[in-house]
Amino acid sequence: MTSYAENRRYARIFFTREQRIEGYFSMPAEEGGLKVQVLNLSEGGLHFTQKREYKTDIEMGQRLTLTGLQGPDPLKFFQNVVVEIKWILDHEYLEHISYGCQFLDLPDEMREVIRDVVDRGILGSKDQ
Repeated sequence: MTSYAENRRYARIFFTREQRIEGYFSMPAEEGGLKVQVLNLSEGGLHFTQKREYKTDIEMGQRLTLTGLQGPDPLKFFQNVVVEIKWILDHEYLEHISYGCQFLDLPDEMREVIRDVVDRGILGSKDQ
């Protein structure tokens, strides 16, 4: 039997709450942009959440620009990467809304960094 993980095209790294990987998106309707919590990352895309109380109008198929990531090196250099929202998990009883998005035209340099982070399975400390 093939597991869900084996069906994925790219391996991913999952982040703990303590690692606090934050993503920033430009959003015309949100002054100062949108700040989210990134839960996992792969060469293909990322999964992020936002608290229900801060819900932003994001729709399936919408394209957003990831303007940066905040967390341990080497992910800090990510900027201006276009993503497309592929799925949304939004149940009223959940505290957070989850979004899965795919990178569009991810630069090779960023792809290599992600591959290295995933292969090692760890990140440096936030203070690096």
